[in-house]
Amino acid sequence: PSGLVWTGLDCDDDLAVLVALALHKRGIIDLQGISISGGNAPLQHTWPDIHRLLHHAGSKDISPVKGYGWRSMQAVLWLLNYFIPDLEDSDDASDAIIRRSRDSASPANILMLGPVTNLARALEGGLDPRGIDHLYLMGGEMTGQPLDLNFRTDRAGARTVIESDIPKTIITIQTCGQTAV
Repeated sequence: PSGLVWTGLDCDDDLAVLVALALHKRGIIDLQGISISGGNAPLQHTWPDIHRLLHHAGSKDISPVKGYGWRSMQAVLWLLNYFIPDLEDSDDASDAIIRRSRDSASPANILMLGPVTNLARALEGGLDPRGIDHLYLMGGEMTGQPLDLNFRTDRAGARTVIESDIPKTIITIQTCGQTAV
């Protein structure tokens, strides 16, 4: 299968990216891109982290694209920019997802490890759903407790992605919590 990985990069995301890179290197998957958002950390940390990770993994054929930071996803956090500036948001990630949906003969699978903002913006910006085979969302909550970080960070974006007609699998926080590495 071919696909894109989207992450807000923290240690579990780093591990998932390393696994994806190893599977790609062995020809088991065709990793076509990684887009970065702010998730558990601001872009000023996630953006350089992916570059260090790819460098240390020896990956030269994957170029990450930058998307939106969590401060833009939550209006109250935007005020932090006055005190601790973050990197500027970018449409590069959503644009790359749109291009991939239009330019390939075979549909891609998209795995989202972090907030879904970049994909939501791609859906709003002209993504061709025929170019996406399946979405795998890591987020959601099934017990009535507060939402997990990935969906809570950008509720409107999560709603846009969930309501899209693209087939999807939602891997909830409860499922993720049962997995030991």
